[in-house]
Amino acid sequence: DLFDVFLKPCITYLKKEGKFTVEKVFPITFVVAFCKLLEAYIEKKDACVPKNKKKQTRADDEIYPGYDLLFCFCAIWSMGAILSDKDGEDHRRKFSDWFRGQFKQFRIPNKGTIFDYYVVMDQEKQENCKFEEWNKKITEIEYHPSENIRYVTVPTSETVSVSEIMEKLLAIGHPTLLIGMAGCGKTQIARGMLETARIKGKGVNFAYVTVNFNYYSDTYIVQSVLKENTQKKFGNTFGPKNDPKLMAIFVDDLNMQQLDRCLTQNAIELIRQFMDYKHIYECAKMELMEFVQIQFIAAMNPTAGSFNINPRLQRHFWICSIPFPSDDNIRTIFQFFLTHHFERFHQSIQEIAKGL
Repeated sequence: DLFDVFLKPCITYLKKEGKFTVEKVFPITFVVAFCKLLEAYIEKKDACVPKNKKKQTRADDEIYPGYDLLFCFCAIWSMGAILSDKDGEDHRRKFSDWFRGQFKQFRIPNKGTIFDYYVVMDQEKQENCKFEEWNKKITEIEYHPSENIRYVTVPTSETVSVSEIMEKLLAIGHPTLLIGMAGCGKTQIARGMLETARIKGKGVNFAYVTVNFNYYSDTYIVQSVLKENTQKKFGNTFGPKNDPKLMAIFVDDLNMQQLDRCLTQNAIELIRQFMDYKHIYECAKMELMEFVQIQFIAAMNPTAGSFNINPRLQRHFWICSIPFPSDDNIRTIFQFFLTHHFERFHQSIQEIAKGL
C-alpha cells in the first residue's frame, strides 16, 4: 500500500512540474532508486524477526513501527533529489512544498525543506519513530593545518545527508550519479564519502580509484583502469587487487568525452556494458573479462561536455543534484579552516579569526 501511496503521485508530479538539469530521465529510474533506498535502510533482522518470540516469522498483520516514515524518507530522496534550480526557479523547494501538502499525515516538520530530515527508527514503539534534522548527525572531524584542504570534507547538513545515502547505496551495490555546476562541491562530497569508507574498512574491506574524464577519454582508459586495478580470481573472472570486499571506481566529469560521428561516447558505452552485464571484452585479444566486487560512482556538470549521457547508462544510477552551498554552510566551512589554522597563534589572534 505504501508503494501506491508515494509512487504514483510523485511520478505524476515530476512529469507535470519537474524540470531536470539532465534529459531523458525515465520513471523506472525513480522506481528502482526508491526500492534500492528501502533495501539500504531497512534492517533485515528487524523486518523478519517477530515480536512474539514463539513465532519464527512476523505475521502479515503485525505492525512495523516507523516503516511509514521510512517509506516517506525514501520517496523524498529517490524522486526529489534530482531537482535543483533551473530557469530561475528552485524546483527542489517547490517539490518540498508540494510533498508536505500532499502527505500531511506523515507530519514532516515545517522548518526548512523536507530534505533537511532523516528518520529515527524504533522497532519497539511507533511514537519514538520521528523525523530529525540532519545537522544532528554532524560530528567534529580532526584537521591539521598542514593537510591539503582539497582532501578534507567539512561536514554540513548537505554533505552529511548525501554522503550517508551514497554510502548506504554503495553497501548494497547501487551506483550514484552526482550532478551540479562547477564549484558546487559534488566531487568533494564523493571523494570525502569514499575516503571515509576506506578508513572505516581499514584499507582491507574497501578501496577506490578515481578517474577524471576529459575531451580525449576513450574506451582504452576505462579498460586500463579495470585491468590495472584488478587481478584474476579464476577463469575469466577478475576482482579488485589485494582482495577488498568492494572497490569503487569514481568517474569525475562523466560527460566530458567528445562525441563521435554517431553522437555516442565510447567510454560511456563501455561503462554501460559493464553495468549491464558485469563484463567487457579485452581489446587486444578480444577475450571476455568478467568482474566481481566492483562498482561505479560518477559526477558530472550538466552544462559542460556533451551536457547529457546515454539514458541507457543513466538509468542505472540514483541521481542527486548538488546545489551550491548555502551562505550558512559556506560560513561554516571557511570558519572551520580558519579556526584550525590559527590554533597555533596567540589567543587574541584566535578571537579575531572567529569574527571574520
